[in-house]
Amino acid sequence: MVRALARLIHINPDITGQPDPHTRIPGGIYKSARGIGHTLTFAQKIAKPVAIGTDIIRLTEAFGADNFQLGKVTVKTSAQIGTGWAVSLGGAWGGAKGGAALGFMLFGPVGAAVGGLIGGIGGGIIGSFTGEYIGGAAADLMLRPNDQLGPRIPRLK
Repeated sequence: MVRALARLIHINPDITGQPDPHTRIPGGIYKSARGIGHTLTFAQKIAKPVAIGTDIIRLTEAFGADNFQLGKVTVKTSAQIGTGWAVSLGGAWGGAKGGAALGFMLFGPVGAAVGGLIGGIGGGIIGSFTGEYIGGAAADLMLRPNDQLGPRIPRLK
């Protein structure tokens, strides 16, 4: 195995318009970042199956609440789960991009890495809650009886 003598941060001079400063990464920060990376990889392997299992249990309970038929509770729960996953994906992506940009502006390349991590996690969590709320509200609107949708329009004879 070949090891690098020095760990450096490289910045693309085509983007910045300035020469690459080859910023050195201190050994302690490198070891910490490596440990955080291993921890997040492990957490990712655990968190996704747990989340999928939790959603399966929620959907099964909703199906049971509807007497094992496709009813209102099942539809609402399905809408909440689907929009929760979709909006959390968008929230994580946007949060990571925004956090990385803000971190880079404040603390340079190291700030971009930390900001992207924090923004991605925060955006995913906020997106999940927001998506579930939107999905539930949309399902409630779709499942309302027709007479509650608005004023009746008289028909011509």
